[in-house]
Amino acid sequence: MNKNKLGTLFVAMLILGVAFTPAVCAAEENDFQRSLLKFNDSGKKKVITSEFSINSHNGLHNIQNGSIVHYSSDGRTTVFDSEGKQSFFAIAEETGNISTPSGMKAATHVFEVPSGSEISTKENITNVYQNGVKILTVINDDNKKTETIPAYTGWLEYSVDRNVDDLSMFRADWIVPSEPSNPDDDAINFLFNAIVPYGESGIIQPVLEWNQAGSDRWTGASWTGANGVYFHSNRINVDAGDTIEGLMLWDDYHNRWYIGFEDVTDNNFVYIYSTDADDTNLDVFTTLETYNVDDNADLPSDTTFYNMLFKDENDNTITVYWDEKYGSGIPSAINGLDVVIYSSSQVKLRT
Repeated sequence: MNKNKLGTLFVAMLILGVAFTPAVCAAEENDFQRSLLKFNDSGKKKVITSEFSINSHNGLHNIQNGSIVHYSSDGRTTVFDSEGKQSFFAIAEETGNISTPSGMKAATHVFEVPSGSEISTKENITNVYQNGVKILTVINDDNKKTETIPAYTGWLEYSVDRNVDDLSMFRADWIVPSEPSNPDDDAINFLFNAIVPYGESGIIQPVLEWNQAGSDRWTGASWTGANGVYFHSNRINVDAGDTIEGLMLWDDYHNRWYIGFEDVTDNNFVYIYSTDADDTNLDVFTTLETYNVDDNADLPSDTTFYNMLFKDENDNTITVYWDEKYGSGIPSAINGLDVVIYSSSQVKLRT
C-alpha cells in the first residue's frame, strides 16, 4: 500500500474517532420536533427547481441553518426555521426534478450539506449534524415516499455481489475517464462504488459526476439516501486523468458509515457520515449510471475500478464474487458495453 493510501486511511480513522452525534432518545426527539411546527396554509408558496442547500451560494435553493423540512401525504413540502416558524411551502406538481445516483428525484427531496456532516436516519426522521450541532431536520410523513421518475436513465452497466454477510470497509480507486465526445446538453453520467443494505432500503456511495446540475465538467461528492430523501456533500471539481478513491468505512462505535470521495491527484476530498446502511447483509456495486443518453457519444471512456479492498468486522480481507449486469431498455445506438471482471479487486466498465 502506498503513502497516499496510508494517509487517506489514517485521516479517515482520525475523523471516525472524533466526530459524534449527541445522544438522545429518538422517539422523544421526534415528538418534540413535530410539536415545534407551526403550519400556515396561507403562507408563502415557492416553486422549487433546484436542490436544497444549507447556506449555499452556488445557485442551489438556500435554506437556513437549522431548518426543519416536512413532507406530508398530500405531496406538500413545508420548510420551517429552527424554531418551527413556517418559511414557505412547495407542492409536488410544481416541483422540478433532479438527477441523483439513485434515480431522478423531486428537487425538494435532494439536499447538499457541508463536507463532514453526519446524516442520521431513525424511522422517518433524518437529522443532519455538523461538528455535533444539528443543521437540518427532515420529517417524512409522506407514506408514498418518492419514486424514481421513469425515463431512460438508470444503471447502464455494473458489477454486483449480493451476498456480503458483514463489511467494515469498501475501498476502490479509478481514473477519471475522458468526458463524452459529443454529448447532448442534458446527458449526465455517474461512476461510483456503492453499498446497499438488503432490501434496497438505502444506499451510500462516493460518486464521480459528469455534467451534474449542468456543470459541463467532472465533479465529485459523497452521497447517501434512504426513504426517498437524498443528501450529498459539497462538490469538488476533478479533471480527466485524476486518480479517485471512493472509501466507505464502518464506525462500530457510532454505528455509522464514513463515506469519502477523494481526488488523490489534487489531494482534495469531501466526506459525510450516514446511518442509511448497517454493516451486515449488504450488496456491493461498481456502477456506470446515466441520464438522457442516446448513443456512445453521450458516454465517458472506459473506467476501471482497481485496488478494491473489502474487509469484515474483524479486519479480515473479504473476497467478493462479482456478477456482471446491464440495464434494460438500452438504446440500440449504444453498443460495446462490457463489464469485464478481472478479480475481486478489479472490474472494468467498457463503453
